[in-house]
Amino acid sequence: MPGIKFDGIEFYYELHGSAGPCLMLICGLGSHLDAWDVELVEALSAKVRLILFDNRGAGRSDKPDIEYSIAMHADDAAGLLDALGVANAHVLGASMGGMIAQEFALRHPQKTASLILCCTAPGGDNMVPPEPEVIETLARVDGLTPEEIWRKNQPLSFTQEFLDNNQAWLDRKMRRELPYTAPPFSFKRQMTAAMRHNSFDRLPEIKCSTLVMTGTEDILIPPQNSELIASRIPGAVLKQYENLGHAFMTEARDAVVGDILEFVHVNSA
Repeated sequence: MPGIKFDGIEFYYELHGSAGPCLMLICGLGSHLDAWDVELVEALSAKVRLILFDNRGAGRSDKPDIEYSIAMHADDAAGLLDALGVANAHVLGASMGGMIAQEFALRHPQKTASLILCCTAPGGDNMVPPEPEVIETLARVDGLTPEEIWRKNQPLSFTQEFLDNNQAWLDRKMRRELPYTAPPFSFKRQMTAAMRHNSFDRLPEIKCSTLVMTGTEDILIPPQNSELIASRIPGAVLKQYENLGHAFMTEARDAVVGDILEFVHVNSA
């Protein structure tokens, strides 16, 4: 798939599916489009047109060593739509991608057909942070290889039952992701942008239909954050997936795909 250049930055993107409404997926911290489940992409693209892309600083997109912001990432997503000739899209963001999606809807309401916010947070003083031991686990990287870091962090997202029963699938996922691991400098640039994000006071300004999704046992971005977001956006619908964590989109994939497609199609009528 091609790269596309605007504002001096080249972005890597992929288009999947050929019919139906347009849905843009926005990746999380340090992540890239190959981190989306293959099965999720296939199921969604059977019913909608998908736009996948790597944020600046990650994957195969350019990685300028400058200060990043969530607003900058949102404007990048809007610029991609313009470059592709897409007037508006349904927008789904997961984790940090959900922060970008919030900012996208606030800064580019005319481009936002609807909004889907997955396992994300509003930022600022109202955000419910993860427990200190979770942060310590994430920060423990000295002397570890990329593969060791990847494996160390999986229990923060997946349930133990899933880890025990899906090792071959997880190994395939790891092999897709590791070749495009973000370098430390751009990962830190994205992390700083996420830490400075604060949409809490502005969330009531979002007017499009919004679906907020979370796992009830998410320890990376506690579900109270999704509850808070849903309470702040007029008319937002909150969908919680019981006994699942940050990777609920994988562990409850069939239900998640059904909920996303129903929401997108209802809001495309």
